Amino acid sequence: MKFSWKKIWKTIHNIVVAILMGKLLMRLRANRCFPIILYAFVLMWLTILLRIGVEKTMRDVEYNKNVIEELKIEHTNMTLELASFNRISKIEQLLEMKGSTVAMPDKPAYTIEK
Repeated sequence: MKFSWKKIWKTIHNIVVAILMGKLLMRLRANRCFPIILYAFVLMWLTILLRIGVEKTMRDVEYNKNVIEELKIEHTNMTLELASFNRISKIEQLLEMKGSTVAMPDKPAYTIEK
């Protein structure tokens, strides 16, 4: 058997032309397996799309974790600030600083009966 570069080149050329024209599966007589090939192709695309969706979800989870941490810090600061208002004198000082006319009542509250 003689080694011929011309035959190898022609075979490679035919394969490339068949690929470009979309006739490779027909030349390989794989047209009976086409539904299986199509099914495998669809499964690969679904796998890729699901991975992209999982990555997006994980990115959103990480972002939300950061937001929750910031909100926890803000909540702790507000709680500390509100805890410092538990004294009536501190509240009266803040009202005076704001220029409010609200003050502690002189006499106790009473209810109006119907």
